[in-house]
Amino acid sequence: MKSSILRTGLALACAVSLASCGGGNTGTLYLAGNFSGVTLDGLILQNNGGADLAIAGVSPGGSGSFQFKDLVPSDSIYNVTVKARPSNTEKCSVANGSGNTGLYSVGSVVVTCVIFTHKLSGTVTGLGNAGANATDKKLVLVNGSNQVTVTPAADSGNVTFSMAPVSQDYPYGITVLTQPTGKTCTVTKGIDKMGLVDILPTNADGTPNAAAPVVTCTPASGA
Repeated sequence: MKSSILRTGLALACAVSLASCGGGNTGTLYLAGNFSGVTLDGLILQNNGGADLAIAGVSPGGSGSFQFKDLVPSDSIYNVTVKARPSNTEKCSVANGSGNTGLYSVGSVVVTCVIFTHKLSGTVTGLGNAGANATDKKLVLVNGSNQVTVTPAADSGNVTFSMAPVSQDYPYGITVLTQPTGKTCTVTKGIDKMGLVDILPTNADGTPNAAAPVVTCTPASGA
């Protein structure tokens, strides 16, 4: 009887910790999901603090799928966490990242990284009073789906404009959608890739920013 009790106790111990008994259950279920906002390398995921899973950046787009190399056992706890994030992101979060596998593989983990954004502003010269009245055509600038209407200054001087913030490392391309009345406007330095800092018309010391977009307006032919 005593021997039978010892054997039963040993079997239970093995069930709790197979590795300590010389065994190993690598599992039969996969643990996977999707990610977004990852344009650079540097995202590292872990399951239950285990082996690192490095996610390569996807540019452009930043979206893709992942699967942990190690299969997990059925009816086991999983907990996906972010160990490191790409340098151009302010945070990375995990949704549907923890639970019990039950009898089925898990493919619903979602990792979302938020990329730093920076301001994109520039200067318009020569706009004068063009489009000053509500009935006149005004200068409209676009960057992708973002549209900005530029209103002339009261003193007919230069004016500044601000497009929607652009994600770091993402390309931008500012163009003229609508020409103002009696003017032809062209954009210089309007196409580039967003760097690590805001793009503003002037630097912190008040000097002109050489990287800032400039829209130059001249009298239209025949105007």
